[in-house]
Amino acid sequence: MRVFATTLLLISTALFASAPGAAATTWTLKQSKIAYHVDHLLHKSEGVSVAAKGKGSCGVGPGCAFRIAVPVKTFESGDSNRDLHMQEITRAASFPLIDVKARFASAPEEGPLTVSLEIAFAGRSRTYGAVALAVVSRTPDAVTVTGEIPLKLSDFEVERPSLLGVAVKDEVALTIEAVWEETSSN
Repeated sequence: MRVFATTLLLISTALFASAPGAAATTWTLKQSKIAYHVDHLLHKSEGVSVAAKGKGSCGVGPGCAFRIAVPVKTFESGDSNRDLHMQEITRAASFPLIDVKARFASAPEEGPLTVSLEIAFAGRSRTYGAVALAVVSRTPDAVTVTGEIPLKLSDFEVERPSLLGVAVKDEVALTIEAVWEETSSN
């Protein structure tokens, strides 16, 4: 039975790869800005990272699959104490990366882009379906994507930091600006 399933998978992969118009493209994250936004009753804060790495492909399976990794320690808020505390509560020493897997139906074109995201962070994983992003520019060899990912600290079992006995809001907006460069086509 296992040999049959493996053979069926190989045949279907070969058929898909040889289908007319099934050009495969691969993408590399050329530039990014990823920021988290935390709200407290008394103030708001933001941490920004420009150190993400990523790869993606379209046309080698159903739809497109992209993956981004961001080192937690690269987020800077302008307050080193806040940054160290963020690393502590997110368990960055044990789980140093935020790993994001994105899936969507077809190659990105200008306009709305609906993605399914699987995010691994602080030792936990969470899937967010139908997240609305936007392709704000598309050239023959590059695409720029922006958007906001609404996540909750409780989704990842991250303790909400507090100031004067009042915890920050559970909802944390994660904004992204990413420029992807096409690296090959078949």
